[in-house]
Amino acid sequence: MTIPNADNFSDESINDIKITKDYVYASSIHKYYGSAYTAFRLWKLNRSTGVKIWNITYNPISTAAGAPYASALSFDVDSLNNLYATGYESAGDSRIAQWGICKFNSNGSLVYHQSIFNGTQYASQYSRGVSCYYFNNRLFYVGELQKASNTTGAYVNLLASDTGSVFAPYRIKRTESYYQELSSVKRILPYSATKYVIYSQVGHGVRIIFKSARTGNTIWQKDIRRGAHLEADKVSITADKKILISCLKHNGYEMQFDYKNYPDSLFFIRLDSLGKLTAESGYSMSGLVDFKPIQLYAGGDSDNVYVYAMKDYYDHYNSIHFFNIDKASFGTFNNYIGSQFSSIQGRQDLLAAKSRDSIIHIQYGFNATSAVYGVYKFNPIGWGAVQGVLLNQPIVVQNIRMHNSSSVVFSGQGKASNYYRIGRYLFGQTSTLWVVTRPVGQSVEGISSSNNSVYWTGKNGNSLLISRINASNGTTQWEKSIAPTFANQYYIPLDQQYNSMRNEYTVCGFIEDSTNNTYSQQAFYITLDTSGNIIRHWIQSGDYNKKNQLNTIAISQFGQTLIGGALYKIPFGRSAVLIEADTIAPINLNPEIPIITTSPSTTACYGDTLTLMATASDCDNCTFQWDDLGHTIGSTLKVTSSATYQVTVTNSVGSTSASQLIKIMPLPSKPTISLMGDSLKSSASVGNQWYLNGSLIPNATGQFWHPAKSGRYNVQVTESSCTGPMSDGFNYPITAIIDPNAFGGQVQVLPNPVLDKIIIINNLNHKLDLQLYDIWGRLLETSNVSINDTKELFVSQLRKGLYVLLITDSKTKKSIQKMLLKQ
Repeated sequence: MTIPNADNFSDESINDIKITKDYVYASSIHKYYGSAYTAFRLWKLNRSTGVKIWNITYNPISTAAGAPYASALSFDVDSLNNLYATGYESAGDSRIAQWGICKFNSNGSLVYHQSIFNGTQYASQYSRGVSCYYFNNRLFYVGELQKASNTTGAYVNLLASDTGSVFAPYRIKRTESYYQELSSVKRILPYSATKYVIYSQVGHGVRIIFKSARTGNTIWQKDIRRGAHLEADKVSITADKKILISCLKHNGYEMQFDYKNYPDSLFFIRLDSLGKLTAESGYSMSGLVDFKPIQLYAGGDSDNVYVYAMKDYYDHYNSIHFFNIDKASFGTFNNYIGSQFSSIQGRQDLLAAKSRDSIIHIQYGFNATSAVYGVYKFNPIGWGAVQGVLLNQPIVVQNIRMHNSSSVVFSGQGKASNYYRIGRYLFGQTSTLWVVTRPVGQSVEGISSSNNSVYWTGKNGNSLLISRINASNGTTQWEKSIAPTFANQYYIPLDQQYNSMRNEYTVCGFIEDSTNNTYSQQAFYITLDTSGNIIRHWIQSGDYNKKNQLNTIAISQFGQTLIGGALYKIPFGRSAVLIEADTIAPINLNPEIPIITTSPSTTACYGDTLTLMATASDCDNCTFQWDDLGHTIGSTLKVTSSATYQVTVTNSVGSTSASQLIKIMPLPSKPTISLMGDSLKSSASVGNQWYLNGSLIPNATGQFWHPAKSGRYNVQVTESSCTGPMSDGFNYPITAIIDPNAFGGQVQVLPNPVLDKIIIINNLNHKLDLQLYDIWGRLLETSNVSINDTKELFVSQLRKGLYVLLITDSKTKKSIQKMLLKQ
């Protein structure tokens, strides 16, 4: 239903609605910046035709335009079609100021207006009305009144009055109570082969329950509270098997009837399989407008991404935002918890929907009319990129499910029309295989996929619509319409799942009943086989209330259909419910394929020992046997050689196997050091590390090293992370400054090559010191030459090869080196 001419006042949304036998009443709100005339905006329409009877634009205080100075937050209608509204007035952008109450008669004329104060009208004004109820010819209002001047705190007040033409409250009571959901199952999620997780709202906190899929027994449960109201939001299982939840925290000093619109902060909490809290982070959300959680996505590596929509800095509503919990930084874009393009690194992963309300919505540019909607994939480094549009026209994608390893099925609503569409998208080829458009008046609320078929559910008027289509071409195989019992009832599906173990399709939600002024909800679920025959159709009996509904469906690892939600039962109130719609399927309980972990890694060096550890999740009375020479029994195996090691895990039903390749790398050969001119040379061309007197020389990793000081030099080679033995030491003496031109030609060494003796002629007025080394740096002989004298060194006993003669001026300490060839 569309309210005529609502866009004339730039109304953002309808914030309350009441349906009576003959009429539809609504209130709309302009929440944020703009040039609209802001006021109490109320509408009355003919229920049968949708024709507007009247609409009210009433500003109790002024006629100023711009910020949201006034708005009705809640209203109700009595048996004579008088309308009572409550909200805020004289407000700024915070949407809190004074608490206002108005009454309008059945023609839409104002009967009275009243501002509510608690004895004093404070200047800062942290007050507002948040809810209005009509019951038994009495009116009940709930609102906030500022506690004291210059404070942001507010008392919650309950106010009662009659339906007369003059506002005459007969009771106003101050209380510190908050709005509170008693209990509700929000999500059921498989954890492992035999375990699953239930995520619930319990009062002002959240609860995580870890259960056995085999027995249904609770293994552990964890309650989390952080003061005020903590709302259960999303849950996911990370790549390292942590339970990751998101929670929305709401201010303790504000009433919580509108808590979904105004969360104060966002928490991310991780728990391990034992229920131990391993990590927690919290982020302020005070700058977010019209926040809508979409998905908590656990990637294939360490990237865990929170996807949400909000009004962005450029006034675009439903702007998609990605916040990488592990890598993106807080407050980097206009004080939001994430930016439109958070830098998310890691392997590429498709953000496929994991819950009914998941949306993939990408908007390019800042012009909403040119928005592009598509499948979003993250680049390995840097900003994300759209890999392809789903259709040749914009479509708001509301559900995405993995179909196989190369495609997804999706459903959504056209941006330019109200037609719903279902399609299959090949994300490897970034192209759409087929698209089916549903007739006008029909909606598609959820989709599931099997090997050859796609199941979907939606609404057709008051009826529930369920269909199966061919996954190859989109043709309809069967379609079933299920009408409610009475004319004023209509189905609202909230979740759906295909059970591949039983070949069944289940839908859950609630049935809305609008017969009375205070309409009610009756929970339901329905299961069909692959031919469209109804197997089970459960509708809640007995007491039912507006809050009754089944929220989520999960298929356990043993083929059991689990349904979670909340039911209201007098006198117990609203409580969480977990329905086991069927029994555990008779499936093969072979052990899970074992997982082999290797410590410290799968590659080692000769002489090292690696430890292989095999685990099979939730495997009772299992034995492990390794396919090594000794057929080792046990989950642990130590290895020292290269091979592919296989382990077999066995229980009473059967066995499964896994293998792991181990590489033991050889050590590099022991290098040798030789002298090349005034440099040392390693026999290895790469992987060298030089040492002096046993200490590593920083950055000395080349094949050559020019010594700067005397000492014993060694070199060691590393290849493929394996380090070989140290070379023999090379004694490199430097007792003087080596200068090839030090003696100006006054010293001669001959002959070269040499056969039996070396002749050194000294024409200097200084004594010379002589040191003879082999090519490995070993000192063979020392001597000296007097002033203006000649010295002979006999070398006939030496082997053929290269030798080094170091000649040093005993006074100036300058030296020269002569390379000699012994024949």
